Amino acid sequence: MEKLVFDYTYCFEYIISFEYESKEKFIFDVIENPKILNMLGIIYVDEFQIEEETIFEEEYIKNIDEYVLTLNEWFIKNKTGNN
Repeated sequence: MEKLVFDYTYCFEYIISFEYESKEKFIFDVIENPKILNMLGIIYVDEFQIEEETIFEEEYIKNIDEYVLTLNEWFIKNKTGNN
């Protein structure tokens, strides 16, 4: 299991840490089945969104790879100073 962080900011900061088999597997699985996000508490995806394909208009689904970081990637992105 790999430690991952979902880091999304748009008018609000939304940071969720979770474990998954790998970052790549998570991205692939979400593209195949967006309801995986429900199981991890990241966003609510209902049947209507999937049936009408409106879920794919949401930026955090289309660009899921931009918002999922390994714990190390997230730390480097967010650390302060030059330490």
